[in-house]
Amino acid sequence: MVRFEDTMKYKFLFLLIFFLALQIGLAQGGKITFVQYLDSTSKHLDTDPELATTYLDSIVNPSEKTLGKEIGRYFYLQGLIDADDFDPAGSTQNFF
Repeated sequence: MVRFEDTMKYKFLFLLIFFLALQIGLAQGGKITFVQYLDSTSKHLDTDPELATTYLDSIVNPSEKTLGKEIGRYFYLQGLIDADDFDPAGSTQNFF
């Protein structure tokens, strides 16, 4: 026969692990989305520059907080788009 205290321990442990896994999954969700935009921009840069610009513009606040280590890649791609648009000032700004 299972005691009431044992079932409560297992329920508590299960809920604790569930909510911990949920928090970890939600915490990583934002960065994955923005990195996917960078990947899509790289993929469409040569074939469809307007679509690549749309993907890059979808990143609302390009900073180290939202992009992490990929912030340099963001500015590199933005500089390539500006170079294709014959915007030397924007291209130079993003490459520096």
